[in-house]
Formats: sequence, C-alpha cells, structure tokens
Amino acid sequence: CDGDSLFLGGEWQFVSGVFNDTLVAASGCDSVLVQEAIFYPNPETIVQVEICEGESHFAQGAAQTETGTYFDVYAAWTGCDSTLVTELSVQPIYFTLDTVEICDGESYFLQGAQQTQAGNYVDVYPAENGCDSTVTTTLIVHDIYTTEVTIEICEGEFILLQGEFQNQPGIYTDVLPTIHGCDSTVLTELVINYTEDSEMDVAICYGDSIFIGGDWQTQIGTYRDTFPAWDGCDSIVRTHVTWEPPTSENRSVAICLGDSIFLAGEWQTETGFFIDTLTSQLTGCDSIRFTQLNVYPDYLEELVFQICEGDSLFWEGQWFAPGYYENVFTNWLGCDSTINLDIKEVLGSTAFDTLLICEGETAMVGGALQSEPGMYQDVYSNYFGCDSIVNTLLEVTPDVD
Repeated sequence: CDGDSLFLGGEWQFVSGVFNDTLVAASGCDSVLVQEAIFYPNPETIVQVEICEGESHFAQGAAQTETGTYFDVYAAWTGCDSTLVTELSVQPIYFTLDTVEICDGESYFLQGAQQTQAGNYVDVYPAENGCDSTVTTTLIVHDIYTTEVTIEICEGEFILLQGEFQNQPGIYTDVLPTIHGCDSTVLTELVINYTEDSEMDVAICYGDSIFIGGDWQTQIGTYRDTFPAWDGCDSIVRTHVTWEPPTSENRSVAICLGDSIFLAGEWQTETGFFIDTLTSQLTGCDSIRFTQLNVYPDYLEELVFQICEGDSLFWEGQWFAPGYYENVFTNWLGCDSTINLDIKEVLGSTAFDTLLICEGETAMVGGALQSEPGMYQDVYSNYFGCDSIVNTLLEVTPDVD
C-alpha cells in the first residue's frame, strides 16, 4: 500500500516498478529474480452531506448533529486503507414571525385556507436548503367604521359633503380610508339653521336712554340689532322703545304714640303730610309717594265686675278669681291697649224666721206646703243675683177644746 516499502534491487522501494535481484541458485549459479512492485494508493473519498437542524448523520462511529469534517477508515479491495471524509453541514430551520392586516370582510390565505378571523396561524414551507421553514403569521382584522355626525350651518352657507358643496338639509354619505386603509363610512346629517327675527318692547323712564341700534337712544321708536344666535347664525331683534311715565302713590299710615316712621328723609313721630321720591320696583322710574301720617295714642279701659262668693269670672278665654288684673293687648291699630279688671266678691245673706200655724193648717216653706213643725230652708236670689238663704222655724199650735 502507498506508504509501505519493499526491499528490492538492494534497497527499500517506495514506488511501483521492476526490480532485479541477483541471487545464488542451488547450483551455485547466478539466479536473477525480476520482481514488479505495485504500490496501491490509499483511496480517500470526500462526501458532502447536508442535514436539517434537529436531524443526525452517522459518521466517525456516531450519530453526528454538528457541522464539521468526520473521518472513517475502511479496508479497500486491495487491502489498503480507504478513508471516507464526510463534510457535514447542518442547515438551520427557519422560524419567521409575520403580521398581516386586513379589513373586516376580507380574507387571507393562511394555514391552508382563507382566514377571516384575527389570530395566530402557523404555516410550514420547504426552504432553499431543503429544511422546514416555519412562518407564524399574526392576522389582524381591522374594523370598518360607520360614524354618524350632525353638522349645523346657517341659512345661505355651504359645506363640502359627498364630494360637492351642499346647502340643503338631509343625510350625506362619505367613504374615507382609515389609517389602516379600510373603508370608513361617515353619515352626515346636515341641519340648516335659519335666521331668526324677534321683536321686543322696552319702556324707559322719561329722560333716560338705552343702547340699541348701535347708539344711545332717547327717543321712542323701533330700532334694529343683529346678534349671533346660540347656533352661530344671525339673529335680528327689532326693539320698540316707549316712555314709562313717572308714577305717584297716595297712602295713609298710622303709628302708635311713641313709635316713628322714616318719611321725607327723617324719622317722623307726629301726625302730618309727607312727600318721598322713590324708584319704582316695577319700572325702575321715579315714583312720588304722598303719605298722610296719623299718630294714635294708647287705649286704657277700667272694667268693674261683681261676682258672688265662691264664683269666678270667665273673660277673654280665661277664668278670673276676685281681684285686680291689668291686661295689655295689641288693638287693631297695632298699638297697646290696656284693660284693667276689678273683680269684687259680693257676699250672700242668711235670715232666720219663725212661723206659727194652727193644727190642720199648712204653710209654704222649704219649697212645699208644710203642716208639720220643723226647720225649713229656702234659697232666693238677692239684688246682686247671689244666693239669699231663709231658715224658717215652723211651729204648729194645737186646737184647744
């Protein structure tokens, strides 16, 4: 084998060739030995092997999973070494993340079908190196929006809707692309606000002024002002200005003696006639008030009552025993009214009498006709209306035969 040696031609030979050796034969003569030396090479085979990540290849006596060069030595038919050189290349498996966005109602081919729902889908493809290539796709489905809006414009104005300038009320449809490229439908209700005219009446005090029509006005008449209304449109107001004449009031006021009232710029305590110039709460103009002031004195009354012994007097919702009482009231004028009660007790009377009758006669005592002797009592009303008691001793004289 290549790399071995043979001793031929008187030396060690390393390459193929014909070599002569002179030997001494058995007869003693030269014997020439012609030998051809053939050196066989040690064959070396180089193979390139590609596997995918996760696979293995048997080389160098084991299952290899890493990229590299591996040597295996075998015996050839010549008996020389045959070397198998394996250049192993491990190809990667690719994992790809992808994002796809579609609009609601559209579809995208993933995982062997047309997909319409948002989610994650996995597809496996053969790569250029023959290994699997895994693509994970996140499918995003964007909504198609429909928006309803209301727009108000003034009469005579225009707005761009549905590709044209519009000035008529109604509903207009515009389809616009969203930031994701999907359709966005806008339904616009167009409302026309018309110019409003209004009229108002204003009364001012004689000699005053009011700012209308762009200036201070002191004369009666009709003036026009243009204002922006609440909806932003013009609002025309026509104001009719009139004069509010001064007013006057006559009144009569009563106060109690010792009280006071503010009239004519001072506190008044005596009867008299007073004039005040005021501002009317109704119109805000001058109001002349003429006041007749009357001062009323306090009222005093003495009442004397006589009641019987043991009785009481019911007066003004109360019971009063005999005695002297002072009562202060507020009369209809609002002033103090003093009524003094003098309640005097009147005593009743008791009398004793003796009455003689003959046997068989009767006498009216004790409220009935009596014929038997005894003490009888009668109760009468005296001059004051009180009880007057008369005790009568009835004596009966028998007849004498």
